[in-house]
Amino acid sequence: MIEPTDGAGAAEPAETASSTACGDCSQRACPRNIAGLARVGMDRLEPGSAADVPARLSEDAQDALDSLNSVLEGYGFDAYNEIANAGSELHYLKGDADRAGGVLVATAASSYALSGVVRERWVLDDLIETLEKVPLDALDHPCAHGDDGHPRLPGILDDDDPDSPAVADDTLTLGVHLGDADGRALLQQAGVDLALWLCPRFTAATARDTLRELRDGREELFGHRETQHLDAELLHADGTLAIEPFTALFDRRDAPARELQGIWAARRHAHAADDRERTVLVLTAAAALRITHPGPAIALARDIRTLLRTVAETPHPDTCAHDDHPALERLDGAALRHLHAPDTVPAPHPDAETFGCPAHLAALAEDGVRDVDGWCEEE
Repeated sequence: MIEPTDGAGAAEPAETASSTACGDCSQRACPRNIAGLARVGMDRLEPGSAADVPARLSEDAQDALDSLNSVLEGYGFDAYNEIANAGSELHYLKGDADRAGGVLVATAASSYALSGVVRERWVLDDLIETLEKVPLDALDHPCAHGDDGHPRLPGILDDDDPDSPAVADDTLTLGVHLGDADGRALLQQAGVDLALWLCPRFTAATARDTLRELRDGREELFGHRETQHLDAELLHADGTLAIEPFTALFDRRDAPARELQGIWAARRHAHAADDRERTVLVLTAAAALRITHPGPAIALARDIRTLLRTVAETPHPDTCAHDDHPALERLDGAALRHLHAPDTVPAPHPDAETFGCPAHLAALAEDGVRDVDGWCEEE
C-alpha cells in the first residue's frame, strides 16, 4: 500500500514504495502505486472515503489555522481583520461540532486582542458580535459530564499542559480541528474524548466566559477611566496637591494604579495651583505612558495625549543651559517632591532640577505625542 507522506496526501515515489510493496517492480506504472495514488485522490475529493489514507485537516482548515496562527505569533498580514473574523462562521453554524470549534477559535483570538496589542475598538466589537450568536440555552440544562468534568482550555499558543491533546495542544489548533470533520477524525485517532469538547454546555460556558472578558476588556482598553475618587487621596481639603501621598503612589510598583494616576494628573493640570505643580503633573503623566508594553491603550493615552499636545504647542525655549537631561525612567517621588517645593525640599541627586527644564518638558511632550499617535488612532 502507498501511504501519503506527512499526512499531506502525496504518494511516496514509486521507487521507494515498490521496494517494499512489490518486489522488483520499480516503475511508476506499478499497479500498486497507481492504486495508492487513486486512493489519495479519492480521499481528497471525498474525505474519509479511503479507509487506508491517514486523516488530515482539510486544506481550508489548514489554511485558516496557518493564517491565524501567524497573527498570534506576531507575523500575520492584515492582523486586525484576521482577528476580527476569527470564528465568524458562528453567525450561521448550527451543528454542535462546528460551533464548538468556532467558539474556541474566537476565544484564542480574543485572548490575543485583549493582550493590548490590538489598538482599534472595532476588532473587539466584531468578536463580541460573533460570540453573541452562540446560543446559551444549554447552560440552563445539566449535561452528563457535570461542570467539573469539562476539560480545561489549553494555552493560546503551544501549551506544556500534559492534559492537552498532543495533536492540538493550543486553543486555536484545537478549535480548528474541532470545526473540521477531518480534524475531528485526527483527534479521535489521538484518543481525544470528543464528547467532552463538543458538549453544548461546555461550548456555551466558554462563549459566555469569553464574552464577559471581551466586554470587560473593551471597557478597560477603550472606555473612560474614572479618576474622581483619587481627589480624596491626592488633594488637601483646600484643593491643593497633597504631594506626599501623590509621590508615595508614584513610587509604588502598581502599574494599574500608576496609569490611573497619570490620567488624573492630565486632568488635574488645568486646575494646578502654579507652574511647579504643573511640572509635577506633566512629568507624572508622561511617565505613565512608559508603563505598559508595547504602549498604552487609548483609555490611558486619551487624556495624556491631550495634555502633552498642549505642552508641546506652548512656546518654549529651543535650547537650555543643561548639557543633558535625565531619562524619564529615573524620575522618582523624591525628585517630584523637590520640583514641587525646591526651596524647602533638597534635591535628591544633582540632576533632579533638570527634570523640570522647560526645554526638557517640551521634548518629553513631543516624544509622548508622537508615540501615542503611533500606538493609537485619533478618535
